[in-house]
Amino acid sequence: MKDSLKILVLNWRDPLHPEAGGAEVHLDQILSYLSPKHDITLVSTRISPKEEHFEYHGYQVHRVGHPHLFNFHFKRLWNKRYKKENYDLIIDDISKIGLQTPLYIKDIPILAIFHHIHGHTLFQLLPYPVALYVSLMERFALKSYLNTPMIVVSDSSKEELLSLAPFKNLTVIPNGINPSYLKIKNPTKIPYTICSIGRLTYAKRVDLSIIAFAKVLKTFPDACFLIAGKGDDKERLEELVYQLDLEDSVYFLDYITEEEKVILLESSEAMLFTSEKEGWGITVIEASAHFTPVFAFDVQGIRDSISQGINGYLVTPFGDTDKLADMLVKYLDDPLQRSLQASSYCHAKNYDYQKIAQEFELFCYNLIP
Repeated sequence: MKDSLKILVLNWRDPLHPEAGGAEVHLDQILSYLSPKHDITLVSTRISPKEEHFEYHGYQVHRVGHPHLFNFHFKRLWNKRYKKENYDLIIDDISKIGLQTPLYIKDIPILAIFHHIHGHTLFQLLPYPVALYVSLMERFALKSYLNTPMIVVSDSSKEELLSLAPFKNLTVIPNGINPSYLKIKNPTKIPYTICSIGRLTYAKRVDLSIIAFAKVLKTFPDACFLIAGKGDDKERLEELVYQLDLEDSVYFLDYITEEEKVILLESSEAMLFTSEKEGWGITVIEASAHFTPVFAFDVQGIRDSISQGINGYLVTPFGDTDKLADMLVKYLDDPLQRSLQASSYCHAKNYDYQKIAQEFELFCYNLIP
């Protein structure tokens, strides 16, 4: 067996894409670990009319695919350009519409990565005709991978796939966090400081976090809610803050750097994460690594990253902000809250991405004849 593999990786977005999210962070972690040993090329969609080629974290990035029709365009790119490159392995990171590579790549092992089906959340992000097209194509394209080895990031994702079709070869390998996050031992918490980190899109439902915080504020009038992230839902959220008269307690930080994120997580006593659905919820584990428990609804993906009473609490049903606020108030009022902070950190230690990337690499080797 070869020690060094020539690998072609496919994703609609690369880690530097303006709309890159958790799936791209996960992919970059894996590729950054693999790149010192293996020859890796990531093919993604263009963000400008011209192609772009550059190196990032030791692997090559080719922005060559059509930004809206990549699922059709890549087949032509494969036949015209990449088929002749003698790759040992194809990593097909499925994002929204799968590229259906098993239908036309027959002589090279394919490893698929799956996070979650976007489904109805697409209708909150895209115009109706586009959302309908993507939603239908997303499910249709997935069925091309029935017999393809596939890594899924959570048990929730595995169950979601099996409810769609009888997939034959699914393996759960969770997302991981940078081990540098686990070096903080005694973070300084600012009393009653709560944070939210993530893109401000409707599907993330930050509005529910704001409503829950407004109820927490009645018990702890000195509490502060810091919202980090950018997105097209910001204007609606700012209007909600104004309507609830929370301008003196809720602050929008917009985009923050990794260093600023670390400071925010270190200083916050808790995080609110009221997303409607996730593939897994990497932000939860990042918060846990900084002794910050997470309060969320019991929904797909997040229930895989939060262990009840260990690194946070899950509330059901989705959208019950009264229950969510009550749970957060109990925690903030608990003189033993540091025990939950400590157990959050211990929980995060299970998700060192280098260990997870090693498991991923071994999986790749096992696919090579």
